[in-house]
Amino acid sequence: MQLGFSTLRELAILRPSVRRPALDVLLGLTTHAGKENHRASSRFDRYLCVSISLTDKRIRNAAIMSVKKWVPDVKELSGIILSFALSLLERLQVEPVKEEENVKKEGEDGVGADGEDEGEAEMAMEETPPPEEPKPPFALVREGKVVDRLDPPKTIGEVTQHVELLLALCVKEPQLLDP
Repeated sequence: MQLGFSTLRELAILRPSVRRPALDVLLGLTTHAGKENHRASSRFDRYLCVSISLTDKRIRNAAIMSVKKWVPDVKELSGIILSFALSLLERLQVEPVKEEENVKKEGEDGVGADGEDEGEAEMAMEETPPPEEPKPPFALVREGKVVDRLDPPKTIGEVTQHVELLLALCVKEPQLLDP
């Protein structure tokens, strides 16, 4: 794990051609949930050999410590890191989309309006959906913005996943605490 993070840090600092993708991977890992095993799915993830199997917060903490070192010292990276942390905080203010429930009117004995048993009609219409691939436990980040794989938080742990980077950056940038 240390080798992977040191490689990403060095790529972000020393190689301008891959600076943004390496920073995007590090920023995505700052939102790591640490819940499940995951094999790298995107092409860039495969090149960086990101295979996540730890079930604790070590990955998220290591990523946060990696990007925290650059704020405010590395000007070209600190702006992106700060805006990413603030965008994670803004995601907490967005109300999750509620799924609409389709309510069907049924007769008293469970028979529909056309006389056909609702259970039989429902079974005939059901198809087995293809199994979904498990989502990786961290956000997909491109150009310093979350583009996928980070759902709005529903639990305290997911809220922590969204604010931990910002709180760590507040040590070096206290004005982030001001509303």
